[in-house]
Amino acid sequence: MIPGNDRTLILCGLVVEDLTRVLHFIEPGDVIDGFAVRSRDAYPRYALGYRELVDAIKRQLGTYRNLSLVGRGGTFRYNNSDHAIETGLLAARKALGEVVDLDEVNEDSAYLEGRARAGACTRRAYSSAGCRSLLEFMTTGKHAD
Repeated sequence: MIPGNDRTLILCGLVVEDLTRVLHFIEPGDVIDGFAVRSRDAYPRYALGYRELVDAIKRQLGTYRNLSLVGRGGTFRYNNSDHAIETGLLAARKALGEVVDLDEVNEDSAYLEGRARAGACTRRAYSSAGCRSLLEFMTTGKHAD
């Protein structure tokens, strides 16, 4: 078994590798340090009355215009990989200035691949100019005007 500090170094090295060589988001010299946060409870834990508490927190955090609540911890709901992809695509669209509702993800039992709503960046809607532009931005870091 690899000791804790060595595991963190390996993990951080993999992240830097992906960010530099695979995604081309940064240069290796841009990284000055790294760390890993390990969470014992990676899944939401529910108790009676949790919905009201979560709604109050979301209302308060919703006052920050440039904050997007994503992931299991941010949305306080179980999301599978389809939900994670859809949330990521919507968050990217929001970062590009589009008005989107991240809370609509995982509100029903439909998965990303089965969704047919207008404007969704799914495999079926990839041919739309907006989705091509978003996906190009996500893969190259350059936004097509």
